[in-house]
Amino acid sequence: MTPPDESPVCSAKGCRAPARWALVWNNPRLHTPDREKVWTACDAHRPTLSDHLAARSFLRRVDPLAHPPVAGRAHDRSMTTARWNGTVIAESDDIVTVEGNAYFPRESVVGDVLRPSATTSHCPWKGEASYFSLEVDGKTNTDAVWTYDAPKDAAAEITGRLAFWKGVEVS
Repeated sequence: MTPPDESPVCSAKGCRAPARWALVWNNPRLHTPDREKVWTACDAHRPTLSDHLAARSFLRRVDPLAHPPVAGRAHDRSMTTARWNGTVIAESDDIVTVEGNAYFPRESVVGDVLRPSATTSHCPWKGEASYFSLEVDGKTNTDAVWTYDAPKDAAAEITGRLAFWKGVEVS
């Protein structure tokens, strides 16, 4: 992948300084143990952002920033399946893995199980994510699916792909 046109900036509120550090973290109350999230930090904000995450026992490590700031990235051609509530949600041999999350092509979703959500989130290097809830056999898993429909250049390979969490088993 070619270097992104837009360099990562610090995740501290209001800071637009170039990021030099990747703060890798996980909130065990929300995330599975294998999921890693990344905040980027400039030299000035590295201590305060690290302290904030460490005080909550979320901080896993601080790495010098590489382009892009990912914990891991791979393109997998083996068959991968997402299941929830005993039902196959998606299945594909075209998976892009970023930060431990498997991103499925949207067309790999089986049936009419996605319900749009108003929830959004922001990643400093991927951009704005939007969410879907899953509806299977009358049960709902709220905001269990996310996508980046128009990610930043650094994450172009996951454009429109779907990733799962909140009890969705991916294997």
